[in-house]
Amino acid sequence: MDKRPRVLINLTKADYLFEFIGVIGIICLFALPIYYFNDLPSRLPKHFNALGQADLYGNKNIIWFLPALGLILYVGITILNKYPHFFNYPTKLTNENAERLYKKGTKTIRFLKVIVILSFAFLNLIIIKIGLNETAEIGKLFLPIFLISIFVSIGIIFQK
Repeated sequence: MDKRPRVLINLTKADYLFEFIGVIGIICLFALPIYYFNDLPSRLPKHFNALGQADLYGNKNIIWFLPALGLILYVGITILNKYPHFFNYPTKLTNENAERLYKKGTKTIRFLKVIVILSFAFLNLIIIKIGLNETAEIGKLFLPIFLISIFVSIGIIFQK
């Protein structure tokens, strides 16, 4: 890899908002299972089919999987975002365009991190609601909405 410029990226208000929403998502990821754990049945869904229906069940401790994975991803992506010169860009990086591309790259990664964390929090809430017999499935729209939000956000950044 060629020597890429290193530029200090100042966060915008939108960046701070994304970080705030991500932290709230992490808090929800852990708060929901803590609050409901004693009320949950011994078996909870641990996999859903493409239609949003639970098709595999496991021990109720599975409720901690998404918070743990979410925290690992959140920390890992946050650390990765401090090194935008390692990202792949659609154009050659120069001293003149590095700051602009790094800002867009870090904002994209930050936004995707929020989508993933909020999706995990939503999934954990649905798993809890299924366990409490308040709902029967995620719903058919979860997967398409999740995928569309990821691909549209990436597409918008590439377009810019």
